[in-house]
Amino acid sequence: MQNEKNGELGKIVGANIQRFRMKKNLRQIDLGNLVGLTKTAISNIEVGNAWPKYETLNLIMKTL
Repeated sequence: MQNEKNGELGKIVGANIQRFRMKKNLRQIDLGNLVGLTKTAISNIEVGNAWPKYETLNLIMKTL
């Protein structure tokens, strides 16, 4: 049950990251370069397959 909740939260957070990234006309690789992640890592975060560390999430938020 907890994993399901975390999965849903990850999808919501990821969708918001994607929305704000696209609003700034950034590609996944561009955001990745700005925060020190790969395009694949950004993609995994956006679809909810990966959860970034707090510091990374904070940096993404500040960048967007």
